[in-house]
Amino acid sequence: MKKVFELLLVIMILLFFASNASAQTWHQLNQGTLQWEHPGTLSNGDPIPAGDTAFFRVWIKLGMEGIPIELSNDVQIVGIDQTYTKPITVSDEGRFFAGVDAVRWVGGDSGIEQASTVAWSYDPASVTNGEIWGIESYYAPAAPTQFAYANVP
Repeated sequence: MKKVFELLLVIMILLFFASNASAQTWHQLNQGTLQWEHPGTLSNGDPIPAGDTAFFRVWIKLGMEGIPIELSNDVQIVGIDQTYTKPITVSDEGRFFAGVDAVRWVGGDSGIEQASTVAWSYDPASVTNGEIWGIESYYAPAAPTQFAYANVP
């Protein structure tokens, strides 16, 4: 009897973790604002050297296996331990994941490019409280036209 109880307990624990692992929030929008934090340093903790250009690229991709599409690369890294935001527009239909990476051009705008890994919204290690999320974007039907009162007997 004890073994049956232990087996049921193990099954319940596995089901609990499996259901939590698949929990995900879908945000329905075609325009929204993304937010992230960055330490404002290099990956080794050193400050970004003066004269280097450092910025973020914002990405989306259709599903986890989709091809990443760059939406923006105009958010500059401006200091230590900052929170950044970027308004985005999704112009296609579907379920997308968002991502952001940090880019450094050594020596300025035409220097050697170094980039961090992309922090994707489906990666529990990259998102707030490990709560993965995505963006759903769908077009509404066209509005009716020539709407009038029809005096039909």
